[in-house]
Amino acid sequence: MQTLMLTVEYDGTRYAGWKAAPKKENLDTVLGRIHTALARLLKEDIQLFCAAKTDPGVHARGQILSFQTTSSLLPSALKSSLNQVLPQDIAVLDARQVSERFHAELLPKHCIWELCIKTGPTPDVFRQKYTLFLPDLPDPLRMQEAFSFLKGRHDVRCFSPVKKKKAIMRELYSLRIEHSDDEMQLFLEGSDFLPFMPATLMQLLLDIGTGTLDACCIPSIFAGEHSYSGHAPAHALYLHDIVYISDRKDDF
Repeated sequence: MQTLMLTVEYDGTRYAGWKAAPKKENLDTVLGRIHTALARLLKEDIQLFCAAKTDPGVHARGQILSFQTTSSLLPSALKSSLNQVLPQDIAVLDARQVSERFHAELLPKHCIWELCIKTGPTPDVFRQKYTLFLPDLPDPLRMQEAFSFLKGRHDVRCFSPVKKKKAIMRELYSLRIEHSDDEMQLFLEGSDFLPFMPATLMQLLLDIGTGTLDACCIPSIFAGEHSYSGHAPAHALYLHDIVYISDRKDDF
């Protein structure tokens, strides 16, 4: 038995997320496509785990997967074979054998989400399917001020449609903003994210950056005094990277 880790990128446009909701199992998902390809190549039914579940239409530049297999197929050969049978909008960037303790979903990690923005007099025909077009770039200083209220450990149920009675605590670490005259990328890093939480937080930052909302509204949202349900468009949102945090060197 060996444990394998895959680094995967995909265009989420035509998929119902990483995994569809229970009542929508007939929808096309990234998990379904990769699982089918692995079962075909390894000739066994494996249990596949991912670092962060992407929502419908959201892309991934650095999704991390793990699974155990009885196959003796070398990781390099598996990578090559997978890329031959997977759809062209899913690609395996790396495959390697790791410690049996490695678990893509359960090990402590930081998730980094990216939102791509483009401005100009007219939408960019060739990039509008993967970027958010705005008349003007949001104010980075306003967004950094907003993040000062978001940073730290909070009950984040207010930023997801997940229905839970008990508090769900998550920690947000950083907001990095890169921009030029007509482009901007937001990189939001946190310990973990609930369904639709990345899109909600990105849209909140955009609304504050464009002056639609004031950063002072965030404490009242956390307190449940006001609701917020805006979502940045999925086509401009990416799971950018996963960083695992572990004191045990044999986890990898």
